Amino acid sequence: MSFGNIATVYDVLYTQKKIKGSIPEWTGNGLYEKLEKLSFEIYRLYGGASAFGRPENLEIIKLYEGPLLKTMLQYFDIKEEQLNKDVINPRFRLLSGGITLPNKLKYIAYSAHDYTIAGLFRLMGIDDFLVNKELRVDYTATIFYELYKYDDSYEIKILFSRSGAENIIDITDRVIGCKGSKKCLYSNFKNGIKDRIPGDIKSECGYK
Repeated sequence: MSFGNIATVYDVLYTQKKIKGSIPEWTGNGLYEKLEKLSFEIYRLYGGASAFGRPENLEIIKLYEGPLLKTMLQYFDIKEEQLNKDVINPRFRLLSGGITLPNKLKYIAYSAHDYTIAGLFRLMGIDDFLVNKELRVDYTATIFYELYKYDDSYEIKILFSRSGAENIIDITDRVIGCKGSKKCLYSNFKNGIKDRIPGDIKSECGYK
């Protein structure tokens, strides 16, 4: 049985337990807990985290969800540039990809998977989300990235909800570049994760 098959079995059992409240009897005597522990290690391996005695693989972490976070940062950069220049144009353009956006755009949402959020956690240096109950990714889990302007500076706030946008917690102080402080300059956050964001995505992925 492959690692993928093992993780799939756990996913099915977890879903059944979550929805129905019970799982088959054969999962008793600690088998479910052992399967969960093994699956978590597999998730870590697939996501580039240290697992099974192997060190962290930054390239996997970078290419896994780095392109998504890079796009989000580009949106913030455009908004920051627009506000700094105080230019009122009907439309402005994203730096790459040719995406045109309304000038007064304030909110963008992405529908994603649990492993998307897991990848973003690892990308930002949060490595305990599989065992930390308040960070466990459940159905409808959400990460919020918010950009604030204070006088001449910009700050970022990163929030997380396990499910349904309820019990939202501030995780800004847990991410790279903002360690220990919930008040984080946007520039510090970008500098902290710059080596974890791909430059030329196609070339770094080996795309031809």
